[in-house]
Amino acid sequence: MALTEATRGITLSQITRAVIVTAAEVRAATGMKLPDALIVACAVLDRCDVIVGNDEAFSRIANVNPEQLTVAGQRGIRKLPRYVHLDDYIEAA
Repeated sequence: MALTEATRGITLSQITRAVIVTAAEVRAATGMKLPDALIVACAVLDRCDVIVGNDEAFSRIANVNPEQLTVAGQRGIRKLPRYVHLDDYIEAA
């Protein structure tokens, strides 16, 4: 199955002007790399509850005040997605 086909739990997001503006604000607030900030911005705009991964850099989004970010030209996001870091759930070998 190709990733572009309908896949349960996976959403493909387009990089729009709103995503770019939100990503720039996330990057400024967190110091995240641009690709990571774009992921966060897409998750915010798609109203995702959680980002799951294994990159500790994403834990920085917990320190961002959502009221400071702009979405579609309007200030004040109600909430940012929570980051679930997979290493927190896997025992070290």
